[in-house]
Amino acid sequence: MMPSDESKDSVPGPIKVKLSPVEETMILTLWSRAHDAAAVNPILDDVHAQKILDRVDPDSFSPTLFPRDRRYYNYITVRAKQLDEWCKTFLEAHAHEPIVPEVVNLRRRLIPDPIRAEGENRVWDYRLIGASVADGGWMDEIPQDRPLLVIAEGLFPYLTPDEAMTLLRSLVKHAPSGQIVMDTVGTILTRYHSFMPLFRGTSVRMKWGVDDGEEVARAHPRLYLAETVLFRDLLPGMFASGAPPCLGVLTPVFSLLPSWRTYGQLLRLEF
Repeated sequence: MMPSDESKDSVPGPIKVKLSPVEETMILTLWSRAHDAAAVNPILDDVHAQKILDRVDPDSFSPTLFPRDRRYYNYITVRAKQLDEWCKTFLEAHAHEPIVPEVVNLRRRLIPDPIRAEGENRVWDYRLIGASVADGGWMDEIPQDRPLLVIAEGLFPYLTPDEAMTLLRSLVKHAPSGQIVMDTVGTILTRYHSFMPLFRGTSVRMKWGVDDGEEVARAHPRLYLAETVLFRDLLPGMFASGAPPCLGVLTPVFSLLPSWRTYGQLLRLEF
């Protein structure tokens, strides 16, 4: 999906960006959202995704992150849809929405600051915080006197188990109550990572494999697993025919293993 003619007329030129290998994986999310929006019956209908892609130089990213198999797009869109539903439910019950996005410098260049757009009439607060998620200092910017919603999409699989558990503990300690909605990959993907064509030729590694959501909840005594959704159920099919070929041509074979059941999960945790 190349830049549209409209973008070529209105934007001086594509922005060349330099991101870490893990940060580069965000382009797959944008790529998938753009394809979904162009579909006849989109799931997310994210009209901004293609506009952002039009402004960045695709040569800045590994070509493996632009897969042609639509099952990758389906994986990303159903993940976002489920997380959106959980977030909507939380926000309907609470008045505040702390947001902690990553890749802040690039985001500031591509997306207008909604605070400036709203002017003095805004009734909510929105801040971008540029920091490593492993550096707990950014939490000082988040209020501690209200329920906290943490949206971790495509984050925890790239942390080590120790980093992930430390982050979870810090989040739970930071607020009086809240929810964490997140996705995980199973140990079948971390164990056989070398088979994954998506990351071939890159230094990206998935480090934390989770087969049981209760393992995540054990990060802190106040944290408990409220809901689990399996990608196997969201993308059904014999021999993993509905799943992205994340382990290449051997994906149907790997799907016969018991551990395939949790190759991907969506978790909603409360504290």
